[in-house]
Amino acid sequence: MEYLDDQVELLRAGLDPESPVEHLAHRELQVRVESLVYVWLADGRPELVPAAERALDQLVAQQGPDGLFLTGDNLVSPPDSAFTVNGLCRLLRVLAQRDEPELEAVRDTATRVVVACRDALVRGGVHTPNHRWEISCALVQLWHLFGWSDCLERAGEWLAEGVDLQEDGLFSERSPNYAVHVSGPCLLDMARLLDRADLADAVHRNLHATVDLVDARDLVETIQSRRQDQRKDFPLSAYGLLYRRVAAATGCGLCSAMAVRAEAGGGRGDVDAVAQALLDARIGTLPPAEPTQAVAGWRVLTTSRLAVWQRQSLRVVCHAPSDVARLGRVASGTSADPTFAKVSLGDLTLGFRLSRSFFNLGPYRPTELAVDGATVTLIERVESHYYQPLPPEAIRGDADYDLEFEGRFAAQMAFSQRARDTVSLETTVSVVPGERGVEMHLRTRGAGTGQLLELAVLGESALGEVGGAVRLRDARTAVAEGDGTLLDGRMSVRLGGEVDAGALTSDYHPGEAYTFLGGTDAHAGPRLLVPFRSPSSLRLVLTLS
Repeated sequence: MEYLDDQVELLRAGLDPESPVEHLAHRELQVRVESLVYVWLADGRPELVPAAERALDQLVAQQGPDGLFLTGDNLVSPPDSAFTVNGLCRLLRVLAQRDEPELEAVRDTATRVVVACRDALVRGGVHTPNHRWEISCALVQLWHLFGWSDCLERAGEWLAEGVDLQEDGLFSERSPNYAVHVSGPCLLDMARLLDRADLADAVHRNLHATVDLVDARDLVETIQSRRQDQRKDFPLSAYGLLYRRVAAATGCGLCSAMAVRAEAGGGRGDVDAVAQALLDARIGTLPPAEPTQAVAGWRVLTTSRLAVWQRQSLRVVCHAPSDVARLGRVASGTSADPTFAKVSLGDLTLGFRLSRSFFNLGPYRPTELAVDGATVTLIERVESHYYQPLPPEAIRGDADYDLEFEGRFAAQMAFSQRARDTVSLETTVSVVPGERGVEMHLRTRGAGTGQLLELAVLGESALGEVGGAVRLRDARTAVAEGDGTLLDGRMSVRLGGEVDAGALTSDYHPGEAYTFLGGTDAHAGPRLLVPFRSPSSLRLVLTLS
C-alpha cells in the first residue's frame, strides 16, 4: 500500500475542495471529481463529498442534448467527450468495489453523465489515431459496467483496424505525449477488461522502444514526433505509471528499472496513478529491476527514420523526417521539424539545421537514413520545375484551366498536363560520433545557391564568449568564417571545405509554407551560422566540453 499512500498524498497536496468549479472545462471537472473521491476514500474528510457533487453538477450543465460536452478545444466531439467518460467509468469501477453510502449521489450522477453520452460514442467518429483507442476504451468500460452489447460491438470495429504500432515499436504518431497519456493507458485498460493480451503486448513493445529515446537528463526524444510535442522536451517522469503497470503485470525487469528511474524524477498529484492502484493492487509492488545496459553503436528505429548513438555522456540523434516530402506540404500531424541532428554532452545540446535559397521550398529535410558502421548518412533530393506551354489537346477556349498545387504554390494552370524542366538539388550529410562530439560532412550537387548550416544551442539563453574566426552578428547570432569557439570555450568548431561568408545573404528561411502564413519554425535561441554555397562540400568537427 506504500505506493498508493504516496500517490494519494501527492493528490491531496494539490487539492482545495473550496476552489470554484464554474470556470473548469469538462475534463478538468472529471479530474477534480475523481481526485476528491479518491482522497475521501483515504481520509474521509467530510467536505470532500459535497465538493465532488458540486463539480459533477457543473459537469452535467456542460452536456448537450446528445450527451457530448460543450466545452474544450473541439466542439461536439465524441473522442474529447470520451476522455471524460473514461475517467468517470474508472471512478464507477472503483466505487463498484466498495459499499460507500456517502457516495451514492456521486455514483448516481456520474452514471447519469456517462449513460447520456452512450449513443454519441457508439455512433461518433474520430480525427486522430489515438482517438480510436480513447473512444474504444470508453465503450469497453461502458460495456463492462452496464453490459451494453452495442458498445462492445462498436469498440470491436475500431479495434479491428489493428493497433497502429510500427515495426520499430513506436505508435504511428511517434509522440511520447500521446503514447503515455492516451494510447498506452487505453490499450492496457482494454487488454485487462477484454482479456486481450495482444493489446498489452503492443504497449510493452512501445515501452521497450522508448528506452532508446531517453537521454542522460531523463528527457524523451521528440524530434520524430508527428504531434505538438515535436519541438518540446518531454520528461521521462510522465512514463512512470505506464512502465509500472507493465512491469507489475509481466514481471519485466527492464520496465521495472525504467519505472524506478521515471519515478525518481519527482511526482505530482496524478489521479490516474491513484485510480489504477485502487483497481489493481499489483502495481504497488515492482518486480526486481533489470539494469539497463548501454548498447555500443547506433540504435536505429527504422520506420521512424531515427538513429541514436549513446556513449557515456555523449548522445547523437539523427533523423530523416520524410513526411513533408511524402505529402508535399507542411501539415499538422506530420513530423515537420527540420532538425536533422542533435548532439548532447552533459547538459549542453546542439540542434543542426540546413537552410538554403531553393525556390522557397524550405530547409533540408532528408528522406533517407542509412547506417554503415559508425557513420549515419542522410540524403535528400529536392526539385522544382519550370513549365512548358500546354499541348494543343489540353488547350481550352475559355482558358478555364484546373487549379492545382505543384509542390510549391498553387495556380490555375493545369500543371499536371504540362511538360516541365526540372531544377534539382541533392544534399548528403554524413555524421560520425567522436569522443566528445561529431564529425559531419555535407556534400551538395545540382543548383548553385547559398546554403546556411545552423547550429542552434538548445536550452541556453546566450552565446557566451566567442573566439577564433567567429564574429557576432547580434546578441544571439554568430557567424563562422573559420575555426572558432563559443559558449566560453565549451563549444569548439573546426571547419574544412568551402566556407563562404559572402554566401550569407539571409538568415534561416522556413520556406513558403510558413512565410505565406506569416509564420516560422525558426529557433529563437543562440545560434552559430556556417555559410557556404552549393555545389560544394563542407567538413565540420564539433567538440563539446
